[in-house]
Amino acid sequence: MEKGTGFDMGEEFSTLDFNSSRLEKRFIKTMETLAGQPDKSIWFCSENRAEAKAIYRLLNNEKLDRAEILRAHREATIRRMVQPEKTILAIQDTASLNYNTQTKMEGIGYICEQTLGVNIHSCLAVTVDGLMLGVLAQSSYNRPQPSGKTRTHGSKPENIG
Repeated sequence: MEKGTGFDMGEEFSTLDFNSSRLEKRFIKTMETLAGQPDKSIWFCSENRAEAKAIYRLLNNEKLDRAEILRAHREATIRRMVQPEKTILAIQDTASLNYNTQTKMEGIGYICEQTLGVNIHSCLAVTVDGLMLGVLAQSSYNRPQPSGKTRTHGSKPENIG
């Protein structure tokens, strides 16, 4: 088991299929590295510069399929969920990542009004004791252009109630 997540990454992604065993092995190695110190950046959790560069190359690989990664992880999550007499909660939330300070990013959309970024909606499987079992679903979205509907404090609708 990896110390950061408690998951064996080989088992976690055993059904992963990128149509490249080399890429699949590299992905699992990368997940082991990142899970070992989830609070660190790629550069700090890598053993050396070569490993960090390999991770960045992996992340830029066109064959790396986000949907396939989520599918394999979801299957592993469902295997953990199937426990007799256990209540599992499916918790949903949306996180908005604000990229307004990233002035050199091109093609990023808007999360609201005039704010650059991306919204990420996730559904997590969690036990009633708070143990995270995994991600069941995840989607990301943003607007290609700002909404143009800026409001001032005085223009907000009044709360009637």
